Amino acid sequence: MVALINGKGGVGKTTVSANMAGLAAANGQHALLIDANAQGNIARELGYRKSAIDDKGEAFYESIRRGRPLEPARDVRPGLDVVVGGSELEGLGSLLNSMVGVVGPAANLALARCLVPIAPDYDLIVIDSPPENAPVERLVLTTSRYLIVPTKSDDASLDGLGMVADRFTDAKALNPDLEILGVLLFATGRGSSAIRRDVATRVKAMLGDVAPLFDRVVGHAEKIAKEARTKGKLVFELEEHRLDRLRNPDDPNRRKTPIEELAEDYDGIYAQFCQMLAEHESTAA
Repeated sequence: MVALINGKGGVGKTTVSANMAGLAAANGQHALLIDANAQGNIARELGYRKSAIDDKGEAFYESIRRGRPLEPARDVRPGLDVVVGGSELEGLGSLLNSMVGVVGPAANLALARCLVPIAPDYDLIVIDSPPENAPVERLVLTTSRYLIVPTKSDDASLDGLGMVADRFTDAKALNPDLEILGVLLFATGRGSSAIRRDVATRVKAMLGDVAPLFDRVVGHAEKIAKEARTKGKLVFELEEHRLDRLRNPDDPNRRKTPIEELAEDYDGIYAQFCQMLAEHESTAA
Protein backbone atom coordinates (compact mmCIF):
# COMPACT_ATOMS: atom_id res chain seq x y z
CA MET A 1 0.00 0.00 0.00
CA VAL A 2 1.57 3.27 -1.11
CA ALA A 3 0.40 6.84 -0.60
CA LEU A 4 1.36 9.90 -2.64
CA ILE A 5 1.75 12.77 -0.18
CA ASN A 6 3.03 16.33 0.08
CA GLY A 7 1.82 19.18 2.26
CA LYS A 8 1.70 21.41 -0.85
CA GLY A 9 -0.90 21.19 -3.61
CA GLY A 10 -0.19 21.21 -7.33
CA VAL A 11 2.90 18.99 -7.19
CA GLY A 12 1.53 16.03 -9.16
CA LYS A 13 0.12 13.73 -6.47
CA THR A 14 -3.15 13.03 -8.29
CA THR A 15 -1.66 12.64 -11.76
CA VAL A 16 1.12 10.35 -10.56
CA SER A 17 -1.32 8.31 -8.43
CA ALA A 18 -3.65 7.74 -11.37
CA ASN A 19 -0.90 6.88 -13.85
CA MET A 20 0.88 4.50 -11.46
CA ALA A 21 -2.32 2.66 -10.55
CA GLY A 22 -3.32 2.53 -14.22
CA LEU A 23 0.06 1.12 -15.25
CA ALA A 24 -0.15 -1.50 -12.49
CA ALA A 25 -3.54 -2.62 -13.83
CA ALA A 26 -2.28 -2.57 -17.42
CA ASN A 27 0.59 -4.82 -16.32
CA GLY A 28 -1.77 -7.45 -14.95
CA GLN A 29 -2.07 -6.43 -11.31
CA HIS A 30 -5.38 -5.98 -9.53
CA ALA A 31 -5.08 -2.40 -8.29
CA LEU A 32 -7.14 -0.17 -6.02
CA LEU A 33 -6.88 3.62 -6.22
CA ILE A 34 -8.24 5.57 -3.24
CA ASP A 35 -9.10 9.23 -3.83
CA ALA A 36 -8.90 10.84 -0.38
CA ASN A 37 -9.13 14.36 -1.79
CA ALA A 38 -12.26 16.52 -1.60
CA GLN A 39 -11.33 17.97 -5.00
CA GLY A 40 -11.98 14.54 -6.48
CA ASN A 41 -9.66 15.06 -9.43
CA ILE A 42 -9.04 11.36 -9.89
CA ALA A 43 -12.47 11.49 -11.57
CA ARG A 44 -11.03 13.82 -14.19
CA GLU A 45 -7.86 11.77 -14.64
CA LEU A 46 -9.88 8.60 -15.29
CA GLY A 47 -12.83 10.20 -17.06
CA TYR A 48 -15.73 9.28 -14.74
CA ARG A 49 -16.64 12.81 -13.56
CA LYS A 50 -20.47 13.18 -13.44
CA SER A 51 -20.95 9.53 -14.35
CA ALA A 52 -23.07 7.02 -12.46
CA ILE A 53 -20.12 5.98 -10.28
CA ASP A 54 -19.23 9.54 -9.25
CA ASP A 55 -20.86 9.87 -5.82
CA LYS A 56 -18.33 12.61 -4.94
CA GLY A 57 -16.99 10.58 -2.03
CA GLU A 58 -20.26 9.92 -0.21
CA ALA A 59 -19.65 6.16 0.16
CA PHE A 60 -16.07 6.81 1.30
CA TYR A 61 -17.23 9.27 3.96
CA GLU A 62 -19.93 6.93 5.22
CA SER A 63 -17.47 4.03 5.46
CA ILE A 64 -15.20 6.10 7.72
CA ARG A 65 -18.12 7.44 9.76
CA ARG A 66 -19.74 4.05 10.29
CA GLY A 67 -16.59 1.92 10.38
CA ARG A 68 -17.72 -0.33 7.54
CA PRO A 69 -15.74 -1.75 4.59
CA LEU A 70 -14.92 0.55 1.70
CA GLU A 71 -17.08 0.12 -1.40
CA PRO A 72 -14.92 0.68 -4.52
CA ALA A 73 -16.27 1.37 -7.97
CA ARG A 74 -15.31 -1.75 -9.88
CA ASP A 75 -13.36 -1.95 -13.15
CA VAL A 76 -12.97 1.76 -13.84
CA ARG A 77 -10.25 0.28 -16.02
CA PRO A 78 -9.73 -3.48 -16.46
CA GLY A 79 -8.10 -4.53 -13.21
CA LEU A 80 -8.45 -1.08 -11.61
CA ASP A 81 -11.03 -0.30 -8.91
CA VAL A 82 -11.46 3.17 -7.37
CA VAL A 83 -12.67 4.45 -4.01
CA VAL A 84 -14.26 7.64 -5.29
CA GLY A 85 -13.45 11.00 -3.68
CA GLY A 86 -14.91 14.45 -4.07
CA SER A 87 -16.84 17.22 -2.36
CA GLU A 88 -18.62 14.88 0.09
CA LEU A 89 -15.22 14.50 1.80
CA GLU A 90 -15.05 18.19 2.72
CA GLY A 91 -16.25 17.34 6.23
CA LEU A 92 -13.91 14.39 6.68
CA GLY A 93 -11.29 16.38 8.57
CA SER A 94 -13.87 17.60 11.09
CA LEU A 95 -15.24 14.08 11.46
CA LEU A 96 -11.77 12.73 12.18
CA ASN A 97 -11.08 15.44 14.75
CA SER A 98 -14.35 14.54 16.49
CA MET A 99 -13.42 10.85 16.47
CA VAL A 100 -10.02 11.62 17.95
CA GLY A 101 -11.77 13.62 20.67
CA VAL A 102 -13.85 10.57 21.58
CA VAL A 103 -11.46 7.62 21.23
CA GLY A 104 -8.04 9.28 21.05
CA PRO A 105 -5.25 8.84 18.45
CA ALA A 106 -6.50 5.34 17.54
CA ALA A 107 -9.22 7.10 15.51
CA ASN A 108 -6.53 7.75 12.91
CA LEU A 109 -6.65 4.02 12.10
CA ALA A 110 -10.22 4.36 10.78
CA LEU A 111 -9.24 4.02 7.11
CA ALA A 112 -7.01 1.03 7.84
CA ARG A 113 -9.94 -0.71 9.56
CA CYS A 114 -12.22 -0.02 6.59
CA LEU A 115 -9.59 -1.45 4.24
CA VAL A 116 -8.88 -4.67 6.11
CA PRO A 117 -11.86 -6.63 4.69
CA ILE A 118 -11.06 -5.78 1.05
CA ALA A 119 -7.27 -5.36 0.99
CA PRO A 120 -6.55 -9.06 0.27
CA ASP A 121 -8.36 -8.66 -3.07
CA TYR A 122 -5.62 -6.36 -4.40
CA ASP A 123 -2.01 -6.64 -5.49
CA LEU A 124 -1.47 -2.89 -5.10
CA ILE A 125 -3.32 -0.12 -3.27
CA VAL A 126 -2.50 3.52 -4.12
CA ILE A 127 -3.81 6.45 -2.07
CA ASP A 128 -4.00 9.99 -3.43
CA SER A 129 -3.84 12.27 -0.37
CA PRO A 130 -5.04 15.87 -0.09
CA PRO A 131 -2.74 18.82 0.63
CA GLU A 132 -3.09 21.13 3.61
CA ASN A 133 -5.55 18.89 5.45
CA ALA A 134 -3.74 17.60 8.52
CA PRO A 135 -6.45 15.22 9.84
CA VAL A 136 -6.86 13.43 6.49
CA GLU A 137 -3.10 13.32 5.93
CA ARG A 138 -2.73 11.63 9.34
CA LEU A 139 -5.44 9.17 8.32
CA VAL A 140 -3.52 8.32 5.15
CA LEU A 141 -0.16 8.10 6.90
CA THR A 142 -1.39 5.69 9.55
CA THR A 143 -2.92 3.50 6.84
CA SER A 144 -0.01 3.28 4.41
CA ARG A 145 3.04 1.03 4.28
CA TYR A 146 5.06 3.21 1.92
CA LEU A 147 5.13 6.85 0.84
CA ILE A 148 6.14 8.54 -2.40
CA VAL A 149 6.57 12.30 -2.12
CA PRO A 150 6.11 14.15 -5.43
CA THR A 151 7.47 17.68 -5.54
CA LYS A 152 8.32 20.44 -7.95
CA SER A 153 11.70 22.10 -7.59
CA ASP A 154 10.39 25.50 -6.45
CA ASP A 155 10.71 26.67 -2.84
CA ALA A 156 6.97 26.46 -2.03
CA SER A 157 6.75 22.85 -3.20
CA LEU A 158 9.86 21.84 -1.30
CA ASP A 159 8.46 23.51 1.83
CA GLY A 160 5.72 20.88 1.67
CA LEU A 161 8.39 18.26 2.36
CA GLY A 162 8.91 19.78 5.78
CA MET A 163 5.25 19.12 6.61
CA VAL A 164 5.68 15.52 5.43
CA ALA A 165 8.73 15.10 7.67
CA ASP A 166 6.86 16.27 10.76
CA ARG A 167 3.74 14.19 10.11
CA PHE A 168 5.80 11.15 9.09
CA THR A 169 7.50 11.15 12.49
CA ASP A 170 4.18 11.50 14.31
CA ALA A 171 2.48 8.78 12.24
CA LYS A 172 5.16 6.21 13.03
CA ALA A 173 3.94 6.13 16.63
CA LEU A 174 0.77 4.40 15.38
CA ASN A 175 2.25 2.91 12.21
CA PRO A 176 5.86 1.87 12.96
CA ASP A 177 6.23 0.06 9.60
CA LEU A 178 5.72 3.28 7.60
CA GLU A 179 8.60 4.01 5.19
CA ILE A 180 9.35 6.62 2.54
CA LEU A 181 10.22 4.97 -0.77
CA GLY A 182 11.44 8.15 -2.38
CA VAL A 183 10.94 11.71 -3.58
CA LEU A 184 9.76 12.21 -7.15
CA LEU A 185 10.47 15.36 -9.15
CA PHE A 186 7.39 16.46 -11.10
CA ALA A 187 7.13 18.88 -14.05
CA THR A 188 10.91 19.30 -14.15
CA GLY A 189 13.48 19.41 -16.92
CA ARG A 190 14.63 15.86 -17.64
CA GLY A 191 18.28 16.73 -18.12
CA SER A 192 18.73 19.30 -15.36
CA SER A 193 21.41 17.80 -13.11
CA ALA A 194 21.85 21.08 -11.21
CA ILE A 195 18.19 21.03 -10.14
CA ARG A 196 18.49 17.39 -9.09
CA ARG A 197 21.55 18.12 -6.97
CA ASP A 198 19.87 21.08 -5.30
CA VAL A 199 16.68 19.14 -4.56
CA ALA A 200 18.64 16.12 -3.30
CA THR A 201 20.56 18.35 -0.87
CA ARG A 202 17.37 19.95 0.44
CA VAL A 203 15.55 16.61 0.71
CA LYS A 204 18.42 15.16 2.73
CA ALA A 205 18.34 18.18 5.06
CA MET A 206 14.62 17.69 5.73
CA LEU A 207 14.18 13.92 5.53
CA GLY A 208 17.67 12.52 6.06
CA ASP A 209 18.79 9.44 4.13
CA VAL A 210 15.37 7.75 4.23
CA ALA A 211 14.08 9.42 1.04
CA PRO A 212 16.20 8.97 -2.11
CA LEU A 213 15.26 10.75 -5.32
CA PHE A 214 13.71 8.64 -8.08
CA ASP A 215 16.07 8.24 -11.02
CA ARG A 216 13.41 9.42 -13.46
CA VAL A 217 11.49 12.68 -13.30
CA VAL A 218 8.08 13.53 -14.73
CA GLY A 219 9.02 16.03 -17.41
CA HIS A 220 7.29 19.36 -17.84
CA ALA A 221 4.41 18.72 -20.24
CA GLU A 222 1.51 20.99 -19.30
CA LYS A 223 -0.21 20.78 -22.69
CA ILE A 224 -0.22 16.97 -22.69
CA ALA A 225 -1.37 16.81 -19.06
CA LYS A 226 -4.26 19.14 -19.86
CA GLU A 227 -5.21 17.11 -22.93
CA ALA A 228 -5.12 13.84 -20.98
CA ARG A 229 -7.29 15.20 -18.17
CA THR A 230 -9.76 16.76 -20.63
CA LYS A 231 -10.15 13.40 -22.35
CA GLY A 232 -10.19 11.42 -19.10
CA LYS A 233 -7.23 9.37 -20.31
CA LEU A 234 -3.95 8.34 -18.74
CA VAL A 235 -0.84 9.24 -20.69
CA PHE A 236 -0.27 5.75 -22.09
CA GLU A 237 -3.94 5.62 -23.19
CA LEU A 238 -3.79 8.69 -25.42
CA GLU A 239 -4.42 7.79 -29.04
CA GLU A 240 -1.43 9.86 -30.15
CA HIS A 241 0.82 7.69 -27.98
CA ARG A 242 -0.59 4.52 -29.54
CA LEU A 243 0.13 5.92 -33.00
CA ASP A 244 3.63 7.05 -32.02
CA ARG A 245 4.55 3.50 -31.08
CA LEU A 246 3.77 2.36 -34.63
CA ARG A 247 5.93 4.96 -36.36
CA ASN A 248 9.21 3.14 -36.99
CA PRO A 249 10.13 2.68 -33.31
CA ASP A 250 13.51 1.15 -34.28
CA ASP A 251 14.58 4.10 -36.45
CA PRO A 252 17.57 5.62 -34.60
CA ASN A 253 17.00 8.98 -36.35
CA ARG A 254 13.37 9.30 -35.34
CA ARG A 255 12.87 11.92 -32.66
CA LYS A 256 10.52 10.94 -29.85
CA THR A 257 7.37 12.98 -29.49
CA PRO A 258 6.52 14.77 -26.22
CA ILE A 259 3.79 12.21 -25.48
CA GLU A 260 6.26 9.34 -25.94
CA GLU A 261 8.73 11.05 -23.62
CA LEU A 262 6.09 11.60 -20.93
CA ALA A 263 4.82 8.02 -21.25
CA GLU A 264 8.41 6.78 -20.86
CA ASP A 265 8.77 8.93 -17.73
CA TYR A 266 5.84 7.13 -16.13
CA ASP A 267 7.03 3.73 -17.38
CA GLY A 268 10.43 4.34 -15.80
CA ILE A 269 8.97 5.58 -12.53
CA TYR A 270 6.63 2.60 -12.31
CA ALA A 271 9.50 0.19 -13.04
CA GLN A 272 11.69 1.77 -10.34
CA PHE A 273 8.75 1.75 -7.92
CA CYS A 274 8.34 -2.00 -8.46
CA GLN A 275 12.07 -2.52 -7.94
CA MET A 276 12.08 -0.43 -4.75
CA LEU A 277 9.06 -2.30 -3.46
CA ALA A 278 10.69 -5.67 -4.10
CA GLU A 279 13.89 -4.58 -2.34
CA HIS A 280 12.03 -3.28 0.71
CA GLU A 281 9.85 -6.39 0.92
CA SER A 282 12.84 -8.74 0.66
CA THR A 283 14.67 -6.79 3.39
CA ALA A 284 11.60 -6.93 5.63
CA ALA A 285 11.31 -10.69 5.07
